[in-house]
Amino acid sequence: MAAILIVEDNADLAQLLSSVGEMKGHLTRVALSGTEGLVALGQQRFDAAVVDLYLPDVEGRVVLERLKAAKVPVFAMSGVYKSDTFARQAVEELGAVAFFQKPFPILELLRKIEELTGAPKVRPPVPPEEAFDAIAETVTITEPPMPESELEEGQVLPVELAPIDTWERTWKAESMRARSAAPVRRQMLRSGSLKTNSVPHLLNACYQARLRGDLLVKHGASAAIKVMSLEVGHAVYAASNLAHERFARFCARKGLLPSGDLEAVAQLAKEEGLKTGDAMVRLGILDEVKRRQLLEDQVKEIIWSTFAWAEGEFAFAPDKPLKTDVVKIAVFPGQLILEGCLREPLIALRSRVKLSMKLFPAADPPYQLEELKFSGEQAQVIAWADGTKTIADLVALTDLDERETLGLLWGLMQAGLLEQRSEGSARSRRVSFGL
Repeated sequence: MAAILIVEDNADLAQLLSSVGEMKGHLTRVALSGTEGLVALGQQRFDAAVVDLYLPDVEGRVVLERLKAAKVPVFAMSGVYKSDTFARQAVEELGAVAFFQKPFPILELLRKIEELTGAPKVRPPVPPEEAFDAIAETVTITEPPMPESELEEGQVLPVELAPIDTWERTWKAESMRARSAAPVRRQMLRSGSLKTNSVPHLLNACYQARLRGDLLVKHGASAAIKVMSLEVGHAVYAASNLAHERFARFCARKGLLPSGDLEAVAQLAKEEGLKTGDAMVRLGILDEVKRRQLLEDQVKEIIWSTFAWAEGEFAFAPDKPLKTDVVKIAVFPGQLILEGCLREPLIALRSRVKLSMKLFPAADPPYQLEELKFSGEQAQVIAWADGTKTIADLVALTDLDERETLGLLWGLMQAGLLEQRSEGSARSRRVSFGL
């Protein structure tokens, strides 16, 4: 078991690094600035440290020098410095054990730390495997759904929940474990609150850490639970315990599963133990190409439905392999976040994006702009968002309508590509290589 100091001003990424470290059996302490890191260094002993070289207050060089003087091995990381030259400088000049360029595989970082400090002899208990497998059962129930065409005018589709007893046990076990943990272990848990963490920001952190495993989210005001399966930080599958989000009802909403076909699909799925999508392909209702596109659209909608959740809990299950019978898709997280925000209604966007705000390009973004797709008009709005104009100015300048403009800007903020700064604040960061 190693005591690890994490110095990273991106709170979401810091929490993910800490959570995975804790789940591997280590003790972690998070510092969200260089100053906090130096204070922590004076308060306890650390076996290793992970330090972002691009900090808002203290030069990364200073932090590394202090850690080196205290004989603490340092693993440096950065999303700004991205060349082999910087990597060599971090190791040869600043004394880092290794350098990781963001995004990087989080488990590879932990493996390197354990090569130096040794792996924990006793791993902490993890939730039972059946708790994480339970979500698969919620998407294979084959009772015929009620197509929207059969609803009477003004009738609202009832919210039905698939069985979630194993999930409830998982969350209760997490709460009990948190209350009984030693104080140093309680500083950063494997789970957290959505009051201080949005799902898009968690997805950004998972991408930067190239997480493989599950991100689980539970809504605070209902029993809704969603799970997002990730490989190298990309969403490859998502599932929900809400009955109306199952594949059959999703297809019915798209007009692709007429009521006359419901019984045949349900009967075939039940008799042969098939998923709804497989049964629809077998009956010729869908071809494989259309099925895969619909699965990708379904995954996106399940994930997008969590973007507005401001209360609830989340938890990570890193390094958990995807079930073998699941059809994997590939959704780039930055594009996923942008598309989801562009779909938001105008009234919601107006409540989240204030016209008096000024937006600046983020200093250390999780993604590069060239990794995302924009129209020419959208690209022009991004070019104007240089901190000199308010959002009201941007809305007035562009030919895009207000909803698309606000959705674009909100999406770029949630994806970590644009950031708000207080009036007159330059938020100057301290560079680490004397540049």
